[in-house]
Amino acid sequence: MRAYSVHCKNRNITQLLGRYDTLKLLMTTDLGDKNAHDIMFAIDEYGPQMVADQYLITSHDISNLH
Repeated sequence: MRAYSVHCKNRNITQLLGRYDTLKLLMTTDLGDKNAHDIMFAIDEYGPQMVADQYLITSHDISNLH
């Protein structure tokens, strides 16, 4: 399992990519549902690094999270 910690300004979103590439979102921000859905879709479609480059500031990849 892989976890991506994506930082946007003062906000932090943690996404978990599950075993079947199902994106699960743990919200720790005040982002609206639509923004969260758009970010989830973009990460699922284009990958976290491209999303980080386009929408966010930094992306940190934590591998082998159990």
